[in-house]
Amino acid sequence: MFHERKHGWMGCAIATTATIADLTYEEVASLADGVSPEELRDTEELQRLLTNITRIRWVWRGQRRVKTVSQTLFPEYPVAVCLQDRARNPRFGQWVAARGQLIHDPALSAAYRISEYPCRYWYVSHLLEPAEPEELKRRKRPRSSFVLRELAAEIRLEQFRMGNEHEPVA
Repeated sequence: MFHERKHGWMGCAIATTATIADLTYEEVASLADGVSPEELRDTEELQRLLTNITRIRWVWRGQRRVKTVSQTLFPEYPVAVCLQDRARNPRFGQWVAARGQLIHDPALSAAYRISEYPCRYWYVSHLLEPAEPEELKRRKRPRSSFVLRELAAEIRLEQFRMGNEHEPVA
């Protein structure tokens, strides 16, 4: 997963989806079908967005007993986690991406190990996870290969412009 920061106060769901799908914030926002960042914070809306972007089904998992981030064992595959500042009557909430011991909080500039995460004492209210985690791994389009393809295309175009190569092919 590549860490993606949120844009604006309510952009946590978009940034979390971008992190999970290895896309940019802008790419996910453009695929949100006109749903606002505020509306995407709703669990059902985020579930729909994750399903549309990753092309696999995502399922809701509630907590029998609300635990803090530091007390929660996250799976070794990406999940979207809804955090809140209090166990009951929260004032603040935020979607983050988690995998194993890493938390990608879109309000922060980098991923953190759970033991070092500034909000490790916040509570996990629920999470969204892929119904078939192995399918997520297979269908993810790695950002690195996308970037390499884009760079290769730019290099071919520049070589053509300099007269060192035949006309580039898309």
